[in-house]
Amino acid sequence: MLLRALLAFVALPGVVAFVVPLLIAATGPVHRPTFRPGGGLALAGGALLLWCARDFLVAGQGTLAPWDPPRRLVVVGAYRHVRNPMYVGVLTLLAGWAMLFVSWRLLAYAVVVAGAFHVRVVRREEPWLAARFGADWQRYRAHVRRWWPRLVPWTDGDRRSYAIVAARPGDVAAIPAIELAAARLLAGYAPESVLGESSSVDDLRRAQAEERLLVALDGDAPVGFALIERIAARRTHLAEIDVLPSHGRRGIGAALVHAVCAAAAGRGDAEVTLTTFRDVPWNMPFYARLGFVEIPRAECDEVLEAILRDEAARGLEPQRRVAMRLCLRPAEQRIPGVGAA
Repeated sequence: MLLRALLAFVALPGVVAFVVPLLIAATGPVHRPTFRPGGGLALAGGALLLWCARDFLVAGQGTLAPWDPPRRLVVVGAYRHVRNPMYVGVLTLLAGWAMLFVSWRLLAYAVVVAGAFHVRVVRREEPWLAARFGADWQRYRAHVRRWWPRLVPWTDGDRRSYAIVAARPGDVAAIPAIELAAARLLAGYAPESVLGESSSVDDLRRAQAEERLLVALDGDAPVGFALIERIAARRTHLAEIDVLPSHGRRGIGAALVHAVCAAAAGRGDAEVTLTTFRDVPWNMPFYARLGFVEIPRAECDEVLEAILRDEAARGLEPQRRVAMRLCLRPAEQRIPGVGAA
């Protein structure tokens, strides 16, 4: 493991933060090195980079390389202050090189690297972390910012453990109250008639018996649920997902979605579909972060079109509703950890 970590360090930050900038400095105009404050910045950035690499190895049990990622979510050391301290360390080191060699070319290189880091974090790393670590990642993400460090280190002292399981017969009675409590968050987006709706106990009992109902448990009490339907061949449809507002922003919703997707993939389904609000921050944008993409209305099949028409008949504004899908990879190709609660 140590050898792999060293090779990953040399191949990635070693090239970006040392080899390339020193080559740029060597081929540019020659200036007398200015050790203050450039040297101090370079030393600070290098120290932070090494610290993070060490935490990846010890706490995360992995390396910096995408092909050998950490097996555990790293939330120690500098990661208690900011979500991407390793990238911050590289950028600090590059800024130090630019000042040390009085090089505008090195400064431009640092700006380009910063942009590339941001794109990679947003488009690749964060979706992967959400899929692999589920509720743990969502909780960490809610308290620690991507780039701007918090002064007081985050501690997960009030962490609670939630389990995502198939609903038991005794869980059914709690579902309508969760629906109604969660619906109040949609006031202003949906008519009062819809906000007062809840599933019939008979329908929920049928779903529980058919293993189409998942619940999130706090201890032994349901605090969230996901209801699925099989509306077409090789397709799972996420008909409804709700979490008690008092347990919101703790990654429960994401964990439920991951569990639904994992179960669908295990059955051999090709996709998971859903309908949701386009303009509610915790609806369409939430699912988009988890990998769902919009299905243009013209491309909705008869089954999805019927669902959208039924929603409109209940009073939901069609222009505010959107159908989305997540295409599932074969089990051996899926991102590790999808479905972990």
